[in-house]
Amino acid sequence: MRLLLFVTVLLMLAIMTMDVEARRQRHISNRLYRELLEIARDLSIELTPAQKHNIWRNGRSRKLAQA
Repeated sequence: MRLLLFVTVLLMLAIMTMDVEARRQRHISNRLYRELLEIARDLSIELTPAQKHNIWRNGRSRKLAQA
């Protein structure tokens, strides 16, 4: 039982550390998304939740296309 727990923890750690570059790219994408929302707020542009989602989704799809 302890061996199974140990192997499970090791597997989880391996998965978490496996794709550092993808996490870095996601961090950049999230930062750009927040900056776009801040610019819209500064310009007094009201965005609907659907528009916010589209901005986020389009940024992610462009990032995936570049990969």
